[in-house]
Amino acid sequence: MDSITWQIETERELREDEIRKKQRKYRRLVDSIYPRAITDGLISSNMQKLIFYAISHPEKLERIGEYLVLRMSRDLGRMRLVQVKIAVEAMDQLLQSCHSSPSLPQFSENHLKMVQKLLESNNPKMEIAVEAMDQLLQSCHSSPSLPQFSENHLKMVQKLLESNNPKMEV
Repeated sequence: MDSITWQIETERELREDEIRKKQRKYRRLVDSIYPRAITDGLISSNMQKLIFYAISHPEKLERIGEYLVLRMSRDLGRMRLVQVKIAVEAMDQLLQSCHSSPSLPQFSENHLKMVQKLLESNNPKMEIAVEAMDQLLQSCHSSPSLPQFSENHLKMVQKLLESNNPKMEV
């Protein structure tokens, strides 16, 4: 590698570092759970860091959920199903780990948005959405801090599930 190429790469790395430093910490942590190779799964050590951050900073849990929904929507639109599954898995782990957080009701709303986007995608691999919905419903029944779903939410979920899988009972 000649000196010009090395200098260009070094400058590019410095610019990327500056961008990373400007990016919010919760976004960096969420981005770090995704592997570089699309065939790999969730990076569990980075997921543990994200969980620790969410527990330590409960006020950020809602923003973490919003960003996960944003990433999942983008990946769903680009048919990156492995990364969609990683987002669902991350939401589930956060939902289980942060069960006593004061921000849990807002986070559960983001989880519901994620399930809704998965169901509306009409993707044949709907088991991801069903798993996510199952996890959310289990958390709602087991956590006293979560408000009960409104009748409208339950009707919407039931309608979407029935329209995507008529044989499924809710």
